[in-house]
Amino acid sequence: MLKITNKISIPILLDLNEDLAWCIGFYFAEGDKTRDYIGVSNCNIDLIKRFQNIMEEIFKIDRSLWKVHIKTSNKNLNYVKNKWKSSLNLDNINVLYNELAKEYNIELRFNSRQFAGFFNNLLGDSITKILSSKTLSIAFLNGYEVGDGSVIQRKGFLYGIAFTTKNNANKDLIVKMFNLHYNIKPRVRISKGSFEIEICGINLMTDLILDGHFNSHKRKWNTLVQTYLKKQYTRSHIRYWRVLRNSKGILDISKLANRSHWSVRDALNKDSKLGIVEVLNKKPKIYKLSRKGEDLLNILEGVNV
Repeated sequence: MLKITNKISIPILLDLNEDLAWCIGFYFAEGDKTRDYIGVSNCNIDLIKRFQNIMEEIFKIDRSLWKVHIKTSNKNLNYVKNKWKSSLNLDNINVLYNELAKEYNIELRFNSRQFAGFFNNLLGDSITKILSSKTLSIAFLNGYEVGDGSVIQRKGFLYGIAFTTKNNANKDLIVKMFNLHYNIKPRVRISKGSFEIEICGINLMTDLILDGHFNSHKRKWNTLVQTYLKKQYTRSHIRYWRVLRNSKGILDISKLANRSHWSVRDALNKDSKLGIVEVLNKKPKIYKLSRKGEDLLNILEGVNV
């Protein structure tokens, strides 16, 4: 049910779904929490559009009520304005020149004190429900990390992922989500006045890829998957996973992968503990990719290296 006032819809009852959880996470990372408006800013137009479209769908916001502020180092402001007017399908666009702007910085605003009060209250009310659900927590984290998250590399290989925040409450919330749903306690350190939350480990990275972390940000997602592919573990084991799309015995796998049967046994025993491979028969040993393994292999083969 919606209470409609001044071209906005204030929900009396609200279904907190994955899309809204993503928006809340993105707003936590990139939002302006003020009394007079809600706003998000980012250099990635796809993220801005996703936030806009979800908010319009859930809260029935009239598209004409959005305002956009763009910072650019391009001195041809009329060109920039017309470009983004067409791309965003919005008329109310203000372009500001900033010689230090390396990319277009896009700020999307909805000026409404009433809605800002409602939405900022919603953030606090939603956290308990988000924490109670792994699905909603993953959606929230995905929204947050595409804003203020990064993929950590060491010499081109995947090391882990990191979140950045200056807000102590946000730091505690992210740590709690990983503790609850991944049974790990992230490492937290302070750098340049901000908390840096690090999550590391090849086994955990496998789960994060399968859960779709960063997949709403194409560049970060590709970096995550490509650097995972470069890991020695992945390069060594992916040959077995390809063979195991159909169930096979040790000797067949060894022959097809061109590896000794001892190497095969050792690798697949490790993978079975991770849930990537299933043991269909113990004597003689017959293996097959699990559903988790199939999903992982499909993701890895779908990303260009």
